[in-house]
Amino acid sequence: MIDKLNDDGVLYIRDLKRNADWETILKRIDDKRWETPSLVLDYIGAMASMLTTEELVQLLVRLGITNYEISDGDYRNGLISSNPDNLIEFEKETEYVAVIRK
Repeated sequence: MIDKLNDDGVLYIRDLKRNADWETILKRIDDKRWETPSLVLDYIGAMASMLTTEELVQLLVRLGITNYEISDGDYRNGLISSNPDNLIEFEKETEYVAVIRK
């Protein structure tokens, strides 16, 4: 994977934390999202395959990747409701962002 990046390339990974607080995840999903079948399928699939940040670190180490940073979903400054459907997001509580550099 990393060998496919150009020199000075960056790989950006954003995922849900499997160990996130379930009540917060339910708030994030929101009643409005339950009304959209594609979003429900997307969330169920994402929850089934998400990693904890510790598991991500273990995976990166096994792959021999050492140049990375992981943060708590701070790519949009936390709690935001500025999306088209006015759905509330809880990035810091439910997601992580990993930036891998070549």
